Amino acid sequence: MKAIFKSIAAVFVGIFMFLFGWAMPKRPEPPIHPDAGYYFDLFEADKGFEVLTYSGILDQDGFDDIALFMYYVEHSRISCIDAEVDAINAITEKHFGRTIDPQRLEELKQWGWGAGEVNVVLVGELIENPDGSLTGDYKRYMIGDGDDGDKLYENRRENLLAGKDKKYPKPDLLRVTFEVREDDEGEYLFYHSVERV
Repeated sequence: MKAIFKSIAAVFVGIFMFLFGWAMPKRPEPPIHPDAGYYFDLFEADKGFEVLTYSGILDQDGFDDIALFMYYVEHSRISCIDAEVDAINAITEKHFGRTIDPQRLEELKQWGWGAGEVNVVLVGELIENPDGSLTGDYKRYMIGDGDDGDKLYENRRENLLAGKDKKYPKPDLLRVTFEVREDDEGEYLFYHSVERV
């Protein structure tokens, strides 16, 4: 009889531990990269980055014309209709090495666009590729508007770099291949690819 009670107790303890995650080993989080603060600031300063990571914007072959155009609009913060072809191509050429098809551009200029969330990224692992570009695995936190979002946004850099992300929405994991380039205006990002992982 005593053995039966021990068996039943062991089963209940096992269920309890499983439900609270004690029975299964937790997968360790990837360490935050030593230069995460530098890359955090670099990506946050790039106001068009968030549009590249929205669902449906990227195609399998890379950046489509919609992504490039929306990147320009967010980067420049001007109306789609007021966009000049040369100005659009200057931005897309600078950050992606390509321009938008002229006919497609006229269609896209009729669109509207607005981002209602703040995009914050934090680099975990970063490797240098043979061509000199970098590939990083980034956590992307989308912080919504409103009181809660404002509080999270206010201390975002300190919290996330310190690994304090429990109060933040669950991040997406992105793999970004890019270069850090420089011109008269300072450092900027040149993108090879952005994908979800």
